[in-house]
Amino acid sequence: MSDKQDENQDALKFAYWVPNVSGGLVVSTIEQRTDWSVEYNQKLAQTAEKAGFEYALSQIRFTAGYGADNQHESVSFSQALLHATTKLKVLAAILPGPWSPAVVAKQLATIDHISKGRIGINVVSGWFKGEFTAIGEPWLEHDERYRRSHEFIEALKGIWTQDNFTFRGDFYRFNNYTLSPKPIQKPHPEIFQGGSSRAARDNAASVSDWYFTNGNTPENLKLQIDDIQAKAAVNNHKVRIGVNAFVIARDTEEEAQAVLADIIKHAHVEAVHAFGDAAKQAGSASPEGEGNWAKSTFEDLVQYNDGFRTNLIGTPRQIAERIVELKSVGVDLVLAGFLHFIEEVEYFGQRVLPLVRELEEAAQLEAKAA
Repeated sequence: MSDKQDENQDALKFAYWVPNVSGGLVVSTIEQRTDWSVEYNQKLAQTAEKAGFEYALSQIRFTAGYGADNQHESVSFSQALLHATTKLKVLAAILPGPWSPAVVAKQLATIDHISKGRIGINVVSGWFKGEFTAIGEPWLEHDERYRRSHEFIEALKGIWTQDNFTFRGDFYRFNNYTLSPKPIQKPHPEIFQGGSSRAARDNAASVSDWYFTNGNTPENLKLQIDDIQAKAAVNNHKVRIGVNAFVIARDTEEEAQAVLADIIKHAHVEAVHAFGDAAKQAGSASPEGEGNWAKSTFEDLVQYNDGFRTNLIGTPRQIAERIVELKSVGVDLVLAGFLHFIEEVEYFGQRVLPLVRELEEAAQLEAKAA
């Protein structure tokens, strides 16, 4: 591999949240020039692709709540975005329970052929008990949900890479099953998985290609990442790290901070508390009490995945420097949310991403010179 290829491989990746559910990405009554329609999202995908984003992450919700009164299904919606783009990879969010690994493996293998190798999966272990209850799915205890996800991912990888696949688990079983055709991507489409708890980290360190975690400070992220990578090394496994961030990039820091203050000032208090109750139950239900949202404040919960805590709020230069700091503690990908998606994704691509690439290049030159 050439030096240039090494540098491209090492470059930070960028993903954006697909607003395929209504209500935007903050639980606030502030104006959000964002829409959940297919047409808006196809235009957003094209804008993001042109801006330099590598990935788009669709959301999975089965029921209304916390502003998400309408929810498009993630796999079908992902196909619409892939149809409108040529380079962007789209990650379909999947809940084990409602989906079986056999169905998902078949669906995504076909989509991989249609899209010429641009589909991926985000396995969501589940955090919203009311959603599972509403659709008649059993609600497992926290670590059991992650144990099921572990088997789900093992089964997916087996189906996608082996003929006559046989598997004996507590949740899934296969008997000499052969999927044909298999996906174009080798060894298989990328598998993402989220969480912050010990169970989530253990999964990432053994079976997932990527680990998404909620927003946090570089110091706290480093603790998680060091734990995951140490466990992955023991398992002879490689995993990359993505972090959630809500980006507010403006020409001045004062403008950016004013937007943040306005979002929080107009927070939908009842909806934030309702979301917080459900989310914190999911996070604190881990045996060690360290799952997603376990320590989130009211202000943190105004953005679903603690995106304000990553602090990508300020001028393009400030944000680019903070992004590169995230890279220094082991982050490989930034998953970004925005208030006004299309216009802010475009601004991010024009004003922030070039600075990130400049800072990455400068750091590489400095490392070579040392």
